[in-house]
Parts: sequence; C-alpha cells; structure tokens
Amino acid sequence: MTLVLLGVLLLLQNLGLALGRVLLGVPGFGLLGVEAGWLLFVGLALTFGLLFLLGQRWALWPALGVLVPLALASEGLRGLLAYAFPLALVGAEAYLLWRSVGKG
Repeated sequence: MTLVLLGVLLLLQNLGLALGRVLLGVPGFGLLGVEAGWLLFVGLALTFGLLFLLGQRWALWPALGVLVPLALASEGLRGLLAYAFPLALVGAEAYLLWRSVGKG
C-alpha cells in the first residue's frame, strides 16, 4: 500500500500537480505513523491570510478562526492550553465582576 501511494505521488510530481500531491501526501503521513491533521489547518490559515494580505478584508476572520482548531490539533500546544484556557476563563470572570461592580 505504501509503495503504491509513493508511486502515485511520484507520478503526480512529474506531472506538476501540486494539489494531487497534497491530497495524497497527507494520508501518507498516517501510514508512517505521523499525525498530520494540523497540516489542513495550516493550509487554510495560510490561504485566508494570503487573501487578507491581497486586500480581501473579509478573509481575516476565517484565518483567525482556523487558528483555534490548529492550536487544539497541535501536539506542542496541548500542554500550554491545559493552563491557558482555565486562566483565560478566570480572567474573563474577573473582568465581568469588575465591570458589574463599577456599574452598581
């Protein structure tokens, strides 16, 4: 199975079909034991980020929105999120309490 996938990738590379290489390459990482789900989110974030830089102002929000699942899918950030998310909730609660005391 791995040899067939590599053969198809080489054929697509010779034909210059970049999209085919990406679509067939991501499952190939799974065969090697590498989790590559984050590649989808990186590609989407880069695409929308490039559209934003080219003057499409609406593309900022999808680019930022894709960063959230990217952070959740990234193995390195899972440890950071274990502490950052509860701290963000405590910070939001403190802000809401401070705001309600200021009005009353």
